[in-house]
Amino acid sequence: RDDEGDDLAAEQRLLGPASTALNSGDPARALRLLDEHAARHRRGQLAPERELLRARALVRAGRRAEAEAVAARFRRRYPGHALLPAMNAALR
Repeated sequence: RDDEGDDLAAEQRLLGPASTALNSGDPARALRLLDEHAARHRRGQLAPERELLRARALVRAGRRAEAEAVAARFRRRYPGHALLPAMNAALR
């Protein structure tokens, strides 16, 4: 596809600020941006990164059970993915 780079850039425009929000202590904002990314790019190239950020944000928001559910879905959907160790670490 000719616009694949544009799609990736559009995904990055949402995930970058979500990561920044999470790192600055605002998991609620991060989750809003991640929800927006999921709505616009359900099966986007950065979906695994989105779900890792979602799990981290949920843990930081004190929503452990939801984070565990995200991690379980991640393991089913992306077995052997390079981000799996990071996902496991997010829940420790």
